[in-house]
Amino acid sequence: MSLVSLESLIKNKVYLGHSKSKWHPRIAFFTRAVVRSHYLIDLVQTAKLLSTAYTYLFKMAKRGHKFLFVGTKAVASPWTKRAAVCCGSFYVNQVWRSGLLTNWTFLRGRVRLLSWFNRVFLWLQKRDSLKALPKGLVLSLERRYTKLSLEMSGLVGLHSVPNIIIIVDPEHEKQAILESIKLRRILVGITDSASHVNSIHMPVPANDDSSLSVKTVLQILSTAILRGKLVRYYVGSL
Repeated sequence: MSLVSLESLIKNKVYLGHSKSKWHPRIAFFTRAVVRSHYLIDLVQTAKLLSTAYTYLFKMAKRGHKFLFVGTKAVASPWTKRAAVCCGSFYVNQVWRSGLLTNWTFLRGRVRLLSWFNRVFLWLQKRDSLKALPKGLVLSLERRYTKLSLEMSGLVGLHSVPNIIIIVDPEHEKQAILESIKLRRILVGITDSASHVNSIHMPVPANDDSSLSVKTVLQILSTAILRGKLVRYYVGSL
């Protein structure tokens, strides 16, 4: 698969792992050497597993499955949103609300409320119609809208829990991992040399503390989904 090349992985610093003190033994297979007390990720394994994840996501997208991208830490947040938007998927990139997956029936109401805000509240705001309402009420609505946008903006249009969850740094997204496991969802995870990979169905060993590395891997995974959707659309339109 031409999108994955060792040259690109090296250029984008995908190989940099954590220090020895943060290393987890279960990822020994993915590490190659120790340099200045830091483990280096074996990019041959990264390329193989990234290609495997690419093929899987392509096939699942072609079958019509839904995907959720999760990456809430600073280096991952903007690229998580961008990757999801580029392939028409859903995302959580600011804060993971406990019960988001396991209590989806309840939280879906909050997503619908955000949809209402997007349609009605912003429309009224543009027309300056909010001036007719009490100032306290308007401020309350604005605060509610800001909070909902922070938590749910990447979930608007989602009606059921996605089949496949793509996570940046499982160590940072432990709650998302636990809820995904409970619902038996497939997990694709960008994992570094400190990550617990036993819960990830398709680990992609890569530096998850570098914006450049995260961007590179997410772009490849996003492309797989987009291409799968395009094939599905093309075949369905014949």
